[in-house]
Amino acid sequence: PELDCWDTRIAQQAMQDADLVVALTAFQSEALNSYADVLLPIATFAETSGTYINNEGTVQCFNGAVPPQGEARPAWKVLRVLGNSFNVDGFDYESSTEVCDESIKAIGKIEGDNTDQWQLTVTAGAKKQGLQRITETPMNMIDSLTRRATSLQKTNDVADGAIHINSALAEKNKLSNADDATVEQDKQQVTMKVIVDERVPDNCVLIQSAHPSQSELGGAFGSIKIGKR
Repeated sequence: PELDCWDTRIAQQAMQDADLVVALTAFQSEALNSYADVLLPIATFAETSGTYINNEGTVQCFNGAVPPQGEARPAWKVLRVLGNSFNVDGFDYESSTEVCDESIKAIGKIEGDNTDQWQLTVTAGAKKQGLQRITETPMNMIDSLTRRATSLQKTNDVADGAIHINSALAEKNKLSNADDATVEQDKQQVTMKVIVDERVPDNCVLIQSAHPSQSELGGAFGSIKIGKR
């Protein structure tokens, strides 16, 4: 929630306000420990078998590349045991193959059809006033595995925890590259470094997602204020 949700602040608050939080997770974190009452260790996608169905409707099964670490188990096995513990019907599977077979039987034959047979009418909304926050997720920050890969975190494709603004906006706010700036959104304020980035459109502030520095701000897109610290 603190890194991957559209509004990480609201997501974290919802976790804190919940009566009970049970997390099925492959990793621990300080934030997770602060709101989860129970942690159930599950395998990563590379440590479990499963099934993909591609755009053509082709069923593709796969095996885990390596066994789960420690006491972790594939998520479907954890859910099966929970279902058994609460005497819920339909949780008697012994393998992921059984889950796959039943799913395919229920779905039936899938015929791939990518023909565009519908029309979409797009109506432009009211023009936003003031600065707007925009976002992007760097390639090596897309999930909990890439964020913990030491080699990947040494590349340029990681979140930098800064605000990216173009030179015109930087000059208007008397900001320079590497300055500290105050960033305010939804009545929350943090301090972030400035990166002058000519990719960013006028009147926009780019803040990359999946970085702890932005977890106290609001939604990934919306009105925002910046200033010199």
